[in-house]
Amino acid sequence: MKRLLLDFVVLGELCNFRCPYCTSRKEGSSLGDRPVERVRENLRAALDPLADRFLIYRFGGGELFLAEPIIAWLVDRRFPHTQFLTNGTILPDTLLDTFREARDRVTLCVSLDGHTVAMNRMRQAPGGMKASTLESILENILRLLQAGVPVEIQTVLSEANCDSLASWLDFLLGHFPTAGLMNSIFPVRPLPGAMDRTALRSVVENYDRYREILPSRDYMEGLLRAVSERRRERCRVPDHLSFRVLDLAWEPKAVLRPYFCECGGLRRFYGPVCATCYTHYDLYNSILAGRTDPEAVPFPPFGRREIREYLHRHAGPAPRRRSSDLIGWAAARLLGNHF
Repeated sequence: MKRLLLDFVVLGELCNFRCPYCTSRKEGSSLGDRPVERVRENLRAALDPLADRFLIYRFGGGELFLAEPIIAWLVDRRFPHTQFLTNGTILPDTLLDTFREARDRVTLCVSLDGHTVAMNRMRQAPGGMKASTLESILENILRLLQAGVPVEIQTVLSEANCDSLASWLDFLLGHFPTAGLMNSIFPVRPLPGAMDRTALRSVVENYDRYREILPSRDYMEGLLRAVSERRRERCRVPDHLSFRVLDLAWEPKAVLRPYFCECGGLRRFYGPVCATCYTHYDLYNSILAGRTDPEAVPFPPFGRREIREYLHRHAGPAPRRRSSDLIGWAAARLLGNHF
């Protein structure tokens, strides 16, 4: 049986940004003379055994768009649904055309923390984001939406933007077509103790005003609890998502390794990191727990029949694990999200 989603990191060492809150190790700002063909061959070797095993294939870096031929090649693989994570600065016309032609099976996830330079002061560089960079990202989001390509803007909530959250959402409603647009908001890790929650609480209380572009009401209420009370509901991510990272993909012996989740914790047992972890994947948690109806989430890929069927089939209380299985299950998860 297929699992829901594969989260695959490649070229994680390369990025044209140096965001202060990013934990990825960076070895360069461009592909340079690193051989694209070797990256493609290493990717093929890593992905071939994983073909037809997932409904959603999500690729991120680093900044994967620094290797445009790799993006086009991944789209050509025709996975059931493909997601790409990007900072939104790189979108040549050729790549936009590729996405336009595949818009029924591709989603772009663009990282952006607001519509002002001040809101993005934790992005691009220690000194913050340049106005020209912000303008370019906003323009690229508009180009994608006008081409019919679904865009999920992923906004990291921090002390830099928490008090301007409503104005950011109003900006999105006023400047972009809302069809095919969703803004996933989740807190920076680790959670700062002094984050002002007033604006977030106001957004949750006025959810209907922004429901066109937000995840579900339950997701937003869970976000407020995570930020305010530092607690979260049980995490279902390890049961339905798998994570892989391909280290040094341009080297002859690239290393493919599994990892447990985005923060590397054993989230079912609520360690110090896990208890305050809340990400865009918590929309899946909300659906799988039966608190959000996938039919009420119009954003792709939730609109795809096979994905909705999967979510309906697995929604409800999590199955109990027998005590005899627990040690083996925990060991497997500590070593990586194995099948």
